[in-house]
Amino acid sequence: MESKKYDLIFITTFVVNDLVENLVSSIIESNTKVNLLLLVVCQNGNLIDDWNSENISVKTLSVSFMLSLSSARNLAIRYILENNIEASHVMFPDDDSTFDYSFFDRYHSCASEGVNYIVDIYCTNTNVLFKKHKFIFGKTLSYLDWGAACSVNMLISFDTFLKVGFFDEKLGVGTHYGAGEDNDYFIRSCYSSNGFIYNDSLYNYHPASKWKYKQCSVKQLVVRFNNYGKGVVYCLCKHHLYYDAFIVCMRALGGGIKSLLLLKINYSIAYFNSSISRFSILISSVLRCKKKNA
Repeated sequence: MESKKYDLIFITTFVVNDLVENLVSSIIESNTKVNLLLLVVCQNGNLIDDWNSENISVKTLSVSFMLSLSSARNLAIRYILENNIEASHVMFPDDDSTFDYSFFDRYHSCASEGVNYIVDIYCTNTNVLFKKHKFIFGKTLSYLDWGAACSVNMLISFDTFLKVGFFDEKLGVGTHYGAGEDNDYFIRSCYSSNGFIYNDSLYNYHPASKWKYKQCSVKQLVVRFNNYGKGVVYCLCKHHLYYDAFIVCMRALGGGIKSLLLLKINYSIAYFNSSISRFSILISSVLRCKKKNA
């Protein structure tokens, strides 16, 4: 691939074939105005075809084994850096994300070079927000707004992208701390810039979490809630946001109590289990910090 500058780079990982095909199709069918590079990290020998048009390039990076989410994203980041590829902005859509024409039609008028944005996410095929919030258009978000961030709603300026570098490979799906990589990336992006601007003119789609959780067994719920809790608490302690980490621990405990009262036993078990793992990470992190500073 020749070195060039794009308007936008999307980095995603290939996990489920039908999902990534939906993502690619939504981009190809909706985008006629944005010069875009879609980098897809294909794992375990799975492949999709490279694809090129006048304004869209789909490039696959293949590995024969399964990487953690952060490692897979870092593989794509390394490819960008080594090939001197540039862009105005970078995003990290999940393989089950989708886009419609409005995102690409509005991009040039709504996104300024050098500025980071948090955009909206709607549950797929609805006008219901995937991640609810009370932000008003144009609000500046700082590292203290870490809870607003997830991979699919960060539109990151290329300058910030270069300063932040790689994802923390201790965090994210496929690691001991199975989440929190997006929050960590958001916090480090804020440290490296003037923060993020909330822009509700741009949005994409993502399957609703509650729908996915309904398909889960008790064991699967425990694993999901534990992974999320451990990752977020570890991330917050890494950045010395101990009060925020304590609140995350208490939310799990409160969720367990509420679910028990509502006789949602599966959720209650998952929340209580998660609260234990969250508190253990918080306590061990605080003790390590005190020992280091002693």
